[in-house]
Amino acid sequence: MQLVFDTEQEDLRQAVRRFLENEVPLSTVRTLMATQDAHDPALWDRMAGELGLQGLLVPEEHGGSGAGFVELAVVAEEMGRAVLPGPFLSSAVVAVSAVLDAADDEAAKDLLPGIADGSTIATLAVTEGDGRWELSATAATARPAEQGWTLHGVKDYVPDGALAGLLLVVARTGAGLSLFAVDGAGAGVTRTARPTLDQTRPLARVELDGAAGRLVGTDGAAADTVQRTLHKAAVALALEQVGGAQAALDMAVAYAKQRVQFGRVIGSFQAVKHKAADVLLKVESARAAAYYGAWAVAAGSDEVPAVASLAKAYCSDAYFAAAAENIQIHGASASPGSTTRTCTSNARRPPGCGSGTRAGTAHGWPMPSGCDRHGRGREEADAVIAWRHAGNSLRADAGPRGRRAGSEERATEHRRSGTRHQGPASPPERSGGNQTQIRYAWRLLSVVCLASLVTGINVSSLNIALPAIVDGLDAGPVAASWILLSFQLTHVTLMIFFGRLSDVLGRRTMYLTGVALFTVASLLAGAAPGVGWLIACRVVQAAGAAMLIANSAALVTAAFPRRLLGQGLGIYMASFSLAQMLGPTVGGLVTTELGWRWTLLLNVPVGAACLLWGLRVMERVPRSGEPLRPDPVGNLLVVLGLGGLLTALSLGGPAGWTDPLVVAGVVAFVVAVPVFLVVELRVPFPVVDVRLFRDPVIGIGVLAGFLGTMSRFAVVLLMGLYFQAVQGDTPSEAGLKVLPLAVASIVSAPGAGTLLRWAPARTMAAAASSVSLAGLVLLLVVIDVDTPYALLIAAVVVIGLGSGAFIPANSTAMLQDVRPERLGIVNGVRLMAQSSGVVVSTAVTLTLIGLPLPPALRTHVLDGSLSRVEPSALEGLITGFRWAFGLMAVMAALCVLTSLVGRRAQREEGA
Repeated sequence: MQLVFDTEQEDLRQAVRRFLENEVPLSTVRTLMATQDAHDPALWDRMAGELGLQGLLVPEEHGGSGAGFVELAVVAEEMGRAVLPGPFLSSAVVAVSAVLDAADDEAAKDLLPGIADGSTIATLAVTEGDGRWELSATAATARPAEQGWTLHGVKDYVPDGALAGLLLVVARTGAGLSLFAVDGAGAGVTRTARPTLDQTRPLARVELDGAAGRLVGTDGAAADTVQRTLHKAAVALALEQVGGAQAALDMAVAYAKQRVQFGRVIGSFQAVKHKAADVLLKVESARAAAYYGAWAVAAGSDEVPAVASLAKAYCSDAYFAAAAENIQIHGASASPGSTTRTCTSNARRPPGCGSGTRAGTAHGWPMPSGCDRHGRGREEADAVIAWRHAGNSLRADAGPRGRRAGSEERATEHRRSGTRHQGPASPPERSGGNQTQIRYAWRLLSVVCLASLVTGINVSSLNIALPAIVDGLDAGPVAASWILLSFQLTHVTLMIFFGRLSDVLGRRTMYLTGVALFTVASLLAGAAPGVGWLIACRVVQAAGAAMLIANSAALVTAAFPRRLLGQGLGIYMASFSLAQMLGPTVGGLVTTELGWRWTLLLNVPVGAACLLWGLRVMERVPRSGEPLRPDPVGNLLVVLGLGGLLTALSLGGPAGWTDPLVVAGVVAFVVAVPVFLVVELRVPFPVVDVRLFRDPVIGIGVLAGFLGTMSRFAVVLLMGLYFQAVQGDTPSEAGLKVLPLAVASIVSAPGAGTLLRWAPARTMAAAASSVSLAGLVLLLVVIDVDTPYALLIAAVVVIGLGSGAFIPANSTAMLQDVRPERLGIVNGVRLMAQSSGVVVSTAVTLTLIGLPLPPALRTHVLDGSLSRVEPSALEGLITGFRWAFGLMAVMAALCVLTSLVGRRAQREEGA
């Protein structure tokens, strides 16, 4: 289904937007909110006289324009955008729909003209004292009288009930539920305003004590009538929520482009971009659902009950998220706009009314019966999210007076659930130029994903291929360690630097340079005559990979139109998960069948193709114009400190801990750390802003991230070495055996993301670390020379489940309460801490597993031949594995403790 707005409908949108921007700015909204009725009679009259908005749904024969629900979609979205106070939804939408749905021509003739010209304000009274919207709960009664009917009972939480001159009341008669028109100011009617959180839409209690009523429709037939009306109310409210959510997002983006922190606008920080992109995805999904609901109502589709549920559920969540993130990006300040948006998205909800729907029911109008987002209606909505076959194409043709929109054609392509839906497109995205942009975006994504996949597979495949490389180059234990450590150390040091450099030199240039550098380095590494040459090539490879990582997400974000951005980023992130899963298996198979050099040489044709395709596809991205502002001293100190530590760890076992190089490495680390802290406190643009660690939330998050990485990263490396060195497996067999760990991590990560909607992030992080700890303890207990594979892999899978869930949980716990202007740098520190954990974990574990063995045999561990060369030494090697897994278990226990401390600190701060 594709909803296409024609020129007249777009003109209507612009006219309504201009009117609301001029006549109802946020200052006026706040003023009206302070009044009892949140209503400006003069504004109401102008809306009717100049724009005819109150008569939008009223047929022409009754004084309206008869424009239909598609035109209403345009107007409702703009009213939600402006947070318009007043009874438009109650009167012009719900009351008009109720009268029309009742199919009572006489009542329509008498009641609708006044609503259309604005002289009558009407509302629908359904709920009673318990606040439930179920019609079966109706207790108000109507009795026949000499002239009409008399009504008795109480209606509560009636939207605009204290203001409306016409009340459409649902009451019970001998024939069943019926609908009655009651004079709001007539005898027997007592109205009392209710206090509400959403002051833009007042609620009232209406007491009926013998009030005179006029039957609207057929006696006893109101149940179906009112249910249809409430479905339309839900769709109209969803359209308002889309407009409000879009306005909140626009406010946040505009502020992010203006607010400067650390010499940069905060919108340039990746974490702020991610927040905006997440909200954008929610808003566009909500818009698609709301537009589909408008089409279904306009076309008289039998899907209206289900799509009303879908629209209501998704748009409520989107509005709440947009308002919350708007406040976050504004730094949680009570700015006028953000405060107003929050009021509209957290408005009062009558007790028992649509539990859990957040914004929307709060506005006074419910999710239709059976459509609570946790009940049957949401299940129906989820079934409809594939838009059935998404084949309904609608062009809403409205002349000067408007014409009812209708269905024109059935699309030929069916959409299956889970594929990209061709939902209602935003009007600006229908031009040919936009189609060109979309084609470009997908082509660019193919470049980015291909490069991410080849670099990711290369990194993880070498963990399995390491024994074959060591054997082929006759490398010693120290050199073998640095085949991995050189890449990791370079990557940690340069990642943040290249992120800053890209803003100055241009992302396209930096990205393609990275692809070329990685490809050339892979060619030279594959032809390396010795281990020293290979290590040097790995350093160059790491520099190229850092250029790619620093630019990929930004390139995707800049290329995709906002309605497809979430899908583009999702596919990009999936490429990393795929690389993590395929790397060990591909590395093992290629090493076994073709030799270890091909784990590097296979990067060359893929990298060359990626480079050529990128040169053809990628457009130049404008530079930021900002000065570079590097921190060379800080970067140098990172290299000296971390490099000294790694040198000491890698040389300590083979050369002895008193070796001059080992001592020098320790001294370099000990001296570099305090000097680094002093330097970073004084430079204006530090690599790491150490002031951040004064905040316990950030400090605990960084420490937990480092400990978590320390406790889990080396598992693939160690188990790959175990299967080859202890059990004599080939690289391909070892790669297949460790595959379940990657699969478990990939499965648990999105599951943890879902659970974070309900569970506190710190609690989830502690639980995930506990799971990893349990797996490490099990592995520590069972690992031996002849341990059955099933037992080993059970422990490995448990570790994978915990490690996959820990990253999103700890990241959320660390970033969710950080002020927006600090998100970019905090996220950079988080990534740097995790990368440092990778480096230290690799160095420490490779050292520990060889310590129980004589120096002459340690090389045979890393080349995978120990079981063949000296079987009697396997018991000593198992002792080394136990030391390594024991240390990792200690790190996991400290990670659990750190997360629990963070949870307690967060609770105390919240108290």
